[in-house]
Amino acid sequence: MTDLQSENLTRYGMAAVGAIAGFAAWLLLEVLPDAVDNEWLLLWLGSSVFAFFSLLLGLVGPLKPKDALGVAGVLGLSASALLYWASQRYAEFDDVFEAGFEPAAYPVLLFIGAPFGAALMRGRLWDYAYLFDTAWGIVVRYLAAWVFVGLFWAAVFLSNALLEIVGISIIWDVLEQEAVAFTLSGLVLGLALAVANELRAYVSPYLLLRLLRLLMPPLVLVVAVFILALPFRGLSGLFGEFSAAGTLMAVALAGASLIAAAVDSSEEEAAKSRLMHLATMAFAAMLPILGVLAVWAIVIRVGVYGWTPTRLSAFVAALFVLAYGVLYAHALLHKDWHARIRQANIYHALAILVVAALWLTPILDASRISANTQVSRFINGKSTLEELPAWEIVNGWGKAGHRAAERLRALDEADYPGLAAVLERAETESKWAFQRENSGPSKAERIAKILATATVYPVGFAGLDHALEDLQTYHIERIETRCVGEDCVFIVGDLGAQPGMQVVFFAKDDARAEVELLSGELDSLTDMRFLANIDVSLFEEVKAGNFQIAPSSMKSIWVGGKEIAPAALANQFLIQSLK
Repeated sequence: MTDLQSENLTRYGMAAVGAIAGFAAWLLLEVLPDAVDNEWLLLWLGSSVFAFFSLLLGLVGPLKPKDALGVAGVLGLSASALLYWASQRYAEFDDVFEAGFEPAAYPVLLFIGAPFGAALMRGRLWDYAYLFDTAWGIVVRYLAAWVFVGLFWAAVFLSNALLEIVGISIIWDVLEQEAVAFTLSGLVLGLALAVANELRAYVSPYLLLRLLRLLMPPLVLVVAVFILALPFRGLSGLFGEFSAAGTLMAVALAGASLIAAAVDSSEEEAAKSRLMHLATMAFAAMLPILGVLAVWAIVIRVGVYGWTPTRLSAFVAALFVLAYGVLYAHALLHKDWHARIRQANIYHALAILVVAALWLTPILDASRISANTQVSRFINGKSTLEELPAWEIVNGWGKAGHRAAERLRALDEADYPGLAAVLERAETESKWAFQRENSGPSKAERIAKILATATVYPVGFAGLDHALEDLQTYHIERIETRCVGEDCVFIVGDLGAQPGMQVVFFAKDDARAEVELLSGELDSLTDMRFLANIDVSLFEEVKAGNFQIAPSSMKSIWVGGKEIAPAALANQFLIQSLK
């Protein structure tokens, strides 16, 4: 078989595999969700199909098709099985993607596992040059292939627009079938990957790596200024916000990537310029400082607030950053530090691969670890009720969170006052509403503050505090804001507008006053509606008690010769002048 025939066969095969992948994607996205009710089964099928075809298409080239098929099958199905296993931590399917970090470990297994799988098949597991070139080659070929897919569809749409000018719509008629569009996209992607692999001497990562190296000197300068400023500015900004640790890790990981780009796959390809050489050494020397600060920032946060899945994942990432720093700094102590950094990258990547797999097993179940820690901290008095992440335990940490919530419910209310109410609110309220109320004074505290300064009619009326408790928190916050300086009045009375309890609320501003209706059933207020704006002079009359509730066509409030009355037909309220 000639080289041309072999290339054509590979192109046809890759195009066919891509077409099958596209058709499978259409089935999974458009057909099976309507036919299969088991969302967990769809997750396993979808992740298996994605992993298998993405690995197969990416590895044909570095490996023969048969070997690529083996790696895609073993690695893809293993990663998908681990993801499915981890998804069983949650009672609701949507929580897998909304609450957990498990889906993030799945692509790490595929991306890092692919070059190691290829190296294992070739007997070159510890060959850094092969691992480096394979990993970056997959990235660049996929980027080029997807760019070509975009250009292909641009040409298709332009062709369709051109033919429609003369009344021919055959292209659009065919593409209206979604299965055709998916299959065609896959076919073009597979064909583009085959061509990119044939031209791998030209479609190589060298341009991208050379461009990345240019970022090294300015980033080294920024990090150096940051480190030099620490003794003068202190560490309060570092430990005040959790995002500071994230910034440190992002910069450190970017630096580690740039160092890897600078030392490249071999000594022949490594950066030769003196500036780049010094910048690489400087960044490798500063990396341990960033790693220590990132770990320290998270440890301080965990010591105060305990573990959560977010903090645990950040801590694991910070440990890897610190490991980068230690390994790179140790390499600088030797003359062959380029080679030692390359070797360290192999060990580091394997460690990331192992931890990503463990993250999807019960060994590193972040929800279980976090839920157990938070409950233990609360029971032992290390955290208060306000610091307990009750909403996350009940709604965000899966089955482990549910078990933790049951442990909390079993506690004696006398020993932990308010806990039952907080857990009940966590079950019934949205995260936004729950956090809004928990972020400041409680609703009861706000109501007590309001009634301590407000004027209430009838004088001595009791029970308004209880009635206000059923209003939404944002209503209470609005009333609290409007009652600044004792400039608010509540009038409790039967206005006859609707059955139940009604309270008219007056609040004074600098140039005007607002009138609002609080209404509900029996002794509970649940709704708040704007009625009208009135002159400040009328507000002063109300505050002084110079008003009466008297009938018009129905009962209303009379102030200074004007009537505040319900308009029954419109279910609104307006100011009516007496004539």
